[in-house]
Amino acid sequence: MASPKALKQVESSDLGTTYGIETVTPAQASRWLGEDVNARNRRLNQVRVEQLAAAIRRGEWKLNGDAIRFTADGILLDGQHRLAAIAEAGKSIPALVVRGIDPDAQITMDRGARRTLAHHLQLSGEQNVDHLAALLNLALQWDSGARRILGQGSVRPSYEQAYAYLQANPGIRDSIPVGRMIKHKRITRATNGSSAHWILVRISQDDAEPFFDALVTGEKTGDDDPVFRLRERLRELHAAGVDVPRMALPLTFKAWNAYRAGEPVKLLRFRPGGASPEQFPEPK
Repeated sequence: MASPKALKQVESSDLGTTYGIETVTPAQASRWLGEDVNARNRRLNQVRVEQLAAAIRRGEWKLNGDAIRFTADGILLDGQHRLAAIAEAGKSIPALVVRGIDPDAQITMDRGARRTLAHHLQLSGEQNVDHLAALLNLALQWDSGARRILGQGSVRPSYEQAYAYLQANPGIRDSIPVGRMIKHKRITRATNGSSAHWILVRISQDDAEPFFDALVTGEKTGDDDPVFRLRERLRELHAAGVDVPRMALPLTFKAWNAYRAGEPVKLLRFRPGGASPEQFPEPK
């Protein structure tokens, strides 16, 4: 089996293996994915392939020691998603390539616990890492224009995008205590509260602070107070366990728009589907 130009190649006679850093081109990746080479791997996860390909295109790929592994006779044991991403991205990347692995060793591969964004944030010294990771995901989805898919795992940004967003927007950390207080009052999930606060405080901090104060305390000017109506509606959804971001956030933004316009709200509802789905409200 032909191999691309190796940046560094080392042979271990004791183990009967070779390993080295090689520049893997899209053409080489496609050949390695052929049926004669990729003969004993799991089904490709196309979503994962597209995520990796997007990271490669953005220049986020880093050589981290994870290997593309082959048996002595050239059968691919591990690395098909990375290879498919290289082919999809159309860009060459350096990769550690190991040859001469015992085919029976394949059962031991990919069994470690995958590091999440929260794990990486913790290693960077951040606090409330699970909450912060979820908030960063929602904030990036929102800023990218996503609306009805808010909170869905299949469209989460990459770790590198999340890190870059946090560095560019350090004030997002200030939204975490707001979400935690909202959760403590059993109004809605902490991430819903924090993401709504982060979105709205960037529109008007002067209006956002009293809006969220009223949401937490339950103070109202009357039964048609939009913040009071929001609080009651979110509590209903929370008690029923259906306060997902794509329901909680549009309700919050409806109440916000009414609050800023000084308009009363007698009934707060949002229809995401059905025969006549509502357009996702944009906060103003």
